[in-house]
Amino acid sequence: MASAEMDVQDILPSASGEVLVATTAGLFRVVNDKLQQDRAVPGPLFSIIESGQDNRWIGGWGGVYQQHGNTFAFEMLPGLSLHDTVQHLVISGSRLWAGTSTGLFVREGGVWQRYDRLPTLASSSIGVLYEDRSGNLWVGTSSGLVRMRNGELVEQIDNERMGTRWEYLTAFEDRENNLWLGSRTRGLTRFWNGLTTRYSLQEGLSSPLVWSVERDSLNRGDSRLWVGTDNGLSELSGNRFRQVLPGSALPDPSVYSLLVEGDDIWIGTSHGAVLMRRGELVALSALKGLEGLRINGILRDRARRLWFATSNGLFRYAGGALTRFGENEGLSDPSVRVLYQTRDGRLLLGTQFGLAEWLNGEVQAIGAGEGLPNDIDVTAIHELPDRRLVVGTATEQLYVYEGSRWIEFNHDHGLPQNSAFFITNDDKGYLWVAGLRGLYRVPVDDLRLPKDGVRRPVRSEPYGNELSARTTGPRGECCNGAGNSKGLMAGGVLWLPTRDGVLSVPTDTLVRNPVPPTVKVESVSTGGKWISASAFLAAPLPARARDLSFKFSALSYQDPYAVQLEYRLRGYDENWQPVKDSLSRYADYTNLPPGEYVFEVRGANNAGVWSETPAMLAFRITPFFYETIWFYLMIAVIVLTLAYGIHRWRLGSLTRRRAVLETIVAQRTDALALANQQLEQASYTDPLTGLRNRRYLLNQLPQDLAFYRRKGVECYDEDTILLFLLVDIDHFKQINDSHGHGGGDLVLQQFSALLSELVRVGDYVTRWGGEEFLIVSRPLSQHHAISYASRICTVISAHPFAVGAPTPLRLTCSVGFAEYPLRNTPPSLDWQDLVELADRALYHVKETGRNGWAAFRFTAKTPFQTLMRRFKDDRAALLAENDLLLISSRDPLPPDSQAVTLEFKARS
Repeated sequence: MASAEMDVQDILPSASGEVLVATTAGLFRVVNDKLQQDRAVPGPLFSIIESGQDNRWIGGWGGVYQQHGNTFAFEMLPGLSLHDTVQHLVISGSRLWAGTSTGLFVREGGVWQRYDRLPTLASSSIGVLYEDRSGNLWVGTSSGLVRMRNGELVEQIDNERMGTRWEYLTAFEDRENNLWLGSRTRGLTRFWNGLTTRYSLQEGLSSPLVWSVERDSLNRGDSRLWVGTDNGLSELSGNRFRQVLPGSALPDPSVYSLLVEGDDIWIGTSHGAVLMRRGELVALSALKGLEGLRINGILRDRARRLWFATSNGLFRYAGGALTRFGENEGLSDPSVRVLYQTRDGRLLLGTQFGLAEWLNGEVQAIGAGEGLPNDIDVTAIHELPDRRLVVGTATEQLYVYEGSRWIEFNHDHGLPQNSAFFITNDDKGYLWVAGLRGLYRVPVDDLRLPKDGVRRPVRSEPYGNELSARTTGPRGECCNGAGNSKGLMAGGVLWLPTRDGVLSVPTDTLVRNPVPPTVKVESVSTGGKWISASAFLAAPLPARARDLSFKFSALSYQDPYAVQLEYRLRGYDENWQPVKDSLSRYADYTNLPPGEYVFEVRGANNAGVWSETPAMLAFRITPFFYETIWFYLMIAVIVLTLAYGIHRWRLGSLTRRRAVLETIVAQRTDALALANQQLEQASYTDPLTGLRNRRYLLNQLPQDLAFYRRKGVECYDEDTILLFLLVDIDHFKQINDSHGHGGGDLVLQQFSALLSELVRVGDYVTRWGGEEFLIVSRPLSQHHAISYASRICTVISAHPFAVGAPTPLRLTCSVGFAEYPLRNTPPSLDWQDLVELADRALYHVKETGRNGWAAFRFTAKTPFQTLMRRFKDDRAALLAENDLLLISSRDPLPPDSQAVTLEFKARS
């Protein structure tokens, strides 16, 4: 007989049909629904498992009993006392594992030994010992959780990483391969897809943000990766990180790209590149040409030349020299995202303006006329085994080259919404695409245009998503940055840099959830009262019950927020209706007509696997007398008779009314068009002076400059420029102080009228702000610039300004100007920079006595790429090194200046 005070520790439903129970009072069997003690094994007992026919292992005090048939043998575990308990037993492969109150033990070759490869497992009480269906052995202690495979440590999840203290006591794996862990004080924890591993701060990474990852090119007998973070370079070996170079030792802490060549590691950062040789940084003077540039990719081609894809052009390092290829060599945009060399030696470039190829010193766009747009932002390039090219874009498309044309694949064709940062293929016929929103794969054969020309959806399979969208798996930090070194495939394992460490994805064993959710109709509401589905079926619906609501549920624990639900009311709905809110579990129908109905609901799990059969609930709504066919026929005759009479009367009335309305509409349309035109003019005009305002110039000037850039080389001479002149009234505050704001307004109106008379037809005169005016000329020769500014100063100083006083005012002005060349326009210089140069020149005139002009002029040495930064930070050095020239009316004119005359408007 069983004692009422004994504790049941473990239950084993054996293969023979017996149910065995390990208790503190010994071993029991269930016989005729009662416990019967087997006195061959004394208690207390804590665990029991079965291994083969009639062979069992039973854990007790100090060791383990082995039962084979009717024979029992006791094996002591080394180092255990008689009061230490064997709490858990698991057979994994050829090993027998024992979790005890003082550590983990393993039995191999008939010998027990303590598992001492991890100190926490060798000496801690084992609360959980469980093998899941994927072959992972989970070991839980008071210090955290450990995952092992084939006797080797794979992952350690300590309490610090979990954010609290978990003491696990039990484990269970459900039908969806969710692993549930029960703890003493913190409830349940669920794990899913334990094959995917993330290496981050807990594994010694100095910073979780990882930009790049490359494998070690030397055969060192172990798997080693080089990892670039936002705080230097690290090494991943044996599941642990070691920082090799801190971020402070590099031009920039962010290691954006890598190229590993034996003991040489080329490191591309966000502000330049360096070489590390055998752990030491090597100074290469040629790399100074990359300072300040983001290195998106580094590649060594088959001719042993080194290439750098940067934010300002493509660079080649060969023979100790660095050569840039940019706009003059055909690169439409200086930002090169990614480099790729095909198996036949072609060097391809991914840019923000399409795909290009470097060939014999020139960069040529690819895909024009073959279906590949030239305005796409290419973020990844890959060559398939059959030599087809695949291009990924920032706008979430894939383009595949089919020999004569490019085929586009996007979300409409079945691809997940994800920008491709890394593309590769495995040996099982899948293309893997990793990006900011996660990872997905698609069969390579789906990326072909069928012979019949009919596009069919591709069978893409997402694996996780940054936004935790449906059918994508759990949310998680994923891939980071576009360029080279953004992922690699090694031995069937995909390694990806993420914003939370390095992600390891075993593509050979990663599986999707094959189990559809269990769906059930729970209850129905009629008249505002909810009843169970069974009670609803038991009683007929009254005729007045026309508003119905249905509650239903879908059970799927792997990713419940990704469960998709659809429902329909057969007899009412033609199609399935999706449940858009993942938390919504009900459907409402109002004012249903009489008839036979079947409410159906079905669900799909996070892998898109739908229920084979929907949950169903059939019912019937009986009609009222006035819902019969005869009643409807009678009403129809009456309605048709009345409708015809009303129609004839309304037809004449509407004809007359339409003529009146057409007249009114025409009048209102003309008035609205006039009002819109006046409103647009008012928004671009300064109300005081009548000049164009700053808003007009911000809208119009970029269009004009774009036109001049396109036409610059073929239409204008070398010295043709646009002139940006800032004109400021000297001592304007004194005018307001002496004559009031009304006098100041009169001066501004006369000053603006005078400027309008001075400029040429086609020049812009705008009120820039306060007493400051901006003049933008149409194209003119550079020799006219000084005359232009000088004439403004001369005419203003000679003009009498009326302010309501007996004596007119005599005013002066200060002019600062800058020149915008129309041939060889520097791409890094925009018109706002020209206004800033003119503004600083204006301040120079103010500081040196006013009533004059000054300008900053470009020289043959002007460094346009860094001009504005240096102009703000170190203007004196720019002028001292002749990188920029300052001229003014106080200095002798430059030797090349000529006295010229401009054609201005005739003054009244």
